[in-house]
Amino acid sequence: YQRRVHGEKYARRRCTSGSDNWMYLTTKEHERIAVDILKAIDVKDGDFIFDWGSGCGTKQKYLETHYPKSCSFGVDISALSVSHTNKRLKNGGACLADGSELSWIPSQTFSHVISNGALFHLMPHTAKVNRATRKFQITILEPENPLLCKVVGQLVRITKPHGYILNAANMGVPPLEYWESCRKSLKDLFKCDPFLEMKIWREYDFHNGTINTYFGKNEHFYNSHTIRFQVSPCTSIKNE
Repeated sequence: YQRRVHGEKYARRRCTSGSDNWMYLTTKEHERIAVDILKAIDVKDGDFIFDWGSGCGTKQKYLETHYPKSCSFGVDISALSVSHTNKRLKNGGACLADGSELSWIPSQTFSHVISNGALFHLMPHTAKVNRATRKFQITILEPENPLLCKVVGQLVRITKPHGYILNAANMGVPPLEYWESCRKSLKDLFKCDPFLEMKIWREYDFHNGTINTYFGKNEHFYNSHTIRFQVSPCTSIKNE
């Protein structure tokens, strides 16, 4: 409930400005984020992209503008964000849904999955902001909480083999060691290693030092990371 209220507040303030649901990022910075994310998944014109926590649809809009044969579908817990996305897109859309439950989506539906600054909310944490310095203090309350990993498992299921799952802007949540533990759990679920690759970037480096507002060397989220999984064909056996 709190995440939904928070999302509506940001959507009301940011969607119409073109800045999406991040308070201090400019429209140009959001465009750069879209460019870097789509480059990292090696998007091709004609791909079908799933955006988990799609916000105001900024990345989806960039996709349909520059890859006109592609289509996208997003889920978000903010009704205002979803409404704004569906009004601005011609070749795609978004749905108001609880992203922690994706059983209604058929297996191997999407070419790739993207998520920016959203999935980390599934791990219980607190965030306090100093309004004078604009810096946040993150406290992870349950570092071994399984929900985030379970959702990643669902994202594996709905992604085609060899497709990428790109989880960007984790804001220091969860700790990096969580991903190895998650990978082990998903090996048990799929009876094989679900990832051909698991690559991690520091957020600052992922954007080649161009997004300094949150991720610059003097900012609190300098240690934020992006992680990319490539889905193994072995998961299709479990999907069946």
